[in-house]
Amino acid sequence: MNLGQIIDEINKDKDDDFEFTTLLGWVNRALDLASDVMNYEKKATLLLEEGVSDYGVPSDLMTLKHVIGSSGELNQVDLLDQTSTGYKRWGNIIGFQNLTETAVDMYYYGHLPHLVDPVDVPALPFQFHNIPVLYAVSKAKYQDE
Repeated sequence: MNLGQIIDEINKDKDDDFEFTTLLGWVNRALDLASDVMNYEKKATLLLEEGVSDYGVPSDLMTLKHVIGSSGELNQVDLLDQTSTGYKRWGNIIGFQNLTETAVDMYYYGHLPHLVDPVDVPALPFQFHNIPVLYAVSKAKYQDE
């Protein structure tokens, strides 16, 4: 089901008329909530520059699972550790120390992407495409009261 079909399903089940932007907000909020349990697997590659140790993590990162360089998986080191080889994570920053790598791959669970265009399809398994519909319909019913 794409976004256009999701909106059509919502419109079939609600009593009042809501603007597209309101329905879109509810659909995307449902995807945000589903992100916590869907374990949406993502990968990002960071190109490391000489003299730079701290980098921003992807904005959709929820849980960092693995950081892998050309020599294998990197260990997370304590923030106060100044001598070990590996990475440190604090907030939205990942820092690297004592590496000879030029690139690392970050494997993580990320937020489900928001839908924008009517042809966009949720990054949910097909059997769960009703989740945004049901969430939006319940929000619409709640608005009626």
